[in-house]
Amino acid sequence: MRKYIIACVLLSMGAGANAALPYSPTDVELATLPPFCKARIKEGLSKAEKVALSGNIGESNFLHIHHYCIAANFMKNRLRLVSTPQEREHMLREIVANYAYVLEHGEKTFWMRPQIHVEMASALLMLKQKAEAISQYSQAIAFNPAYQPAYMPLITAYRELGNTSTALEVATAGLRQFPGSKPLQEAYLSAGGKKPFPEPAANVVPEVKPKLESPPSKATDTQSPEPVAGPAGGAAVPTSGSASEPEVVSERGCRFCPPEEIQKKWRESFGEQPKQ
Repeated sequence: MRKYIIACVLLSMGAGANAALPYSPTDVELATLPPFCKARIKEGLSKAEKVALSGNIGESNFLHIHHYCIAANFMKNRLRLVSTPQEREHMLREIVANYAYVLEHGEKTFWMRPQIHVEMASALLMLKQKAEAISQYSQAIAFNPAYQPAYMPLITAYRELGNTSTALEVATAGLRQFPGSKPLQEAYLSAGGKKPFPEPAANVVPEVKPKLESPPSKATDTQSPEPVAGPAGGAAVPTSGSASEPEVVSERGCRFCPPEEIQKKWRESFGEQPKQ
């Protein structure tokens, strides 16, 4: 709890509009976030209102989902208000820490994990931590190969590094899931791929909408968990079968992640400090 209070105090010390804002989203900001954020954060809601807003989050995920809401709110609403590079870096690190908290404490089969990986990767890119961002995009695809938003930024990241062979692999995998995607087709050809385009995967399934589910009855009485050291929009839609049966990946934990020694060289070339 002490770390949580310190983080809140440090953030509140920033200049400009952010100085007067609470750590959690305000009512105005909640209106720009997914409905489950209001269900988890807003005080005074009835059980029926929470049920209507919570969505298919699941009981244990619901207890931790406010950290996603904080990260998404900082990304969507607060980041543009900071006035110095130091404040921006601090806020980005808070964003990454809150996303990481949900990934660490939420259920391993939580259908929102790919979206959280991708949003976290966006913040990591702003911090110039490209190797870590690539890892997050790769983990999103490993969890759910049918999560389309992860493919193009991962291809772009590899192409910026001059790694066209891996960019081609990612584009090929993406086209097997989304054969009609024009951006993926262009990325495939630009990376050296040849027509005809890859055959669609046999297990491609249509997206399904999440059903509504009651949140835990004691969620509002649970103390806010302590965040780890340290964009938003609507929730992702789960793909049938993807959460309980993620694609088998390499021992490194993600399909398109480069070896650790290569990631280390990238971090050094980006001017990142070695991790202690």
